[in-house]
Amino acid sequence: MPEIGYQETYLARAFSRLGYKVRVFSSTAISPTGKKILKSDYPTGLSVEPKYGYEVERLPISINLNSKIIANGLANTVKDYEPDFIIIIALAKLFPIKVLSTHYKAAKKIAVFGDAGEYLDRTTTSKRIKAIFHEVISKNLKKQLYSRAVKECDRIILNLNETESFFKELLNPSLSKVLTRKKRLTLGFDPDSFYFDENERAEIRHQLKIPENDTVIITSTRVNKQKRLEEIINGISKLKEAGNNVRYIIIGFLGDEYEKELKAFIKKQKHPEIFYCLGFMDHETIRKYYNASDIGLWLKAAISIQEAMGTGLKLC
Repeated sequence: MPEIGYQETYLARAFSRLGYKVRVFSSTAISPTGKKILKSDYPTGLSVEPKYGYEVERLPISINLNSKIIANGLANTVKDYEPDFIIIIALAKLFPIKVLSTHYKAAKKIAVFGDAGEYLDRTTTSKRIKAIFHEVISKNLKKQLYSRAVKECDRIILNLNETESFFKELLNPSLSKVLTRKKRLTLGFDPDSFYFDENERAEIRHQLKIPENDTVIITSTRVNKQKRLEEIINGISKLKEAGNNVRYIIIGFLGDEYEKELKAFIKKQKHPEIFYCLGFMDHETIRKYYNASDIGLWLKAAISIQEAMGTGLKLC
């Protein structure tokens, strides 16, 4: 989903820049997050990404349960492509299961284990019960899937230390040792999209009328209750009340009911003028806001943290 910029987009771009022939196998479905941005499913068939030149083959769906997707003919379609390397991501979404269990001649399989944190709503009793049920089912499913991946794959890529700790809890001692042997820890961001630019810093600060001496804190994420942004807002307000020249930019509002709720919460602060509430942005625009900021602040692991680090932004 290039409009959102998850790992499959970065990986395809990176391998294309390195000179590999790349094909992304996906489905026509839009994720629950993407549905707030895109209005219709993707078409089936093969297409070529115009800038980087990698191919995307989208397959029709046989099962679609929230973010869990099974596509028709995936394993055989990959086999027909005759790849040298197969990068497997998002195992918990079920989509790559058939590829994981299928033998592909001499092809090397590389699994990417992503962020570990779950964003479950626990604001009411019924939602807490639902969250507990989800955790039990999810943990058992992930235990089976990731244990198999550690056995079947030649290399395991992890993007955070937190990720390794999370997945080791799902593995028995012998498989934990296999993970340690096969793992590689690496930071993932697109250097074509995320870098520092002094002119962009000046441009955005001028647009927002922020003095250069003010400290700008930024969070870029899908804005929802599970991100605990109220805690950050309260902290920023206390810093301001203590005499600090501080501003806070929040990027990732999706136009839902929670947006109204959080904006109302901000208006109740003593200095609502120091808060900037911005919608979902493309990478070029969001980079400018990272460059205009001094500190990035997240309470949950997210790929946007790695993107911000690509601009040299200090994090807490």
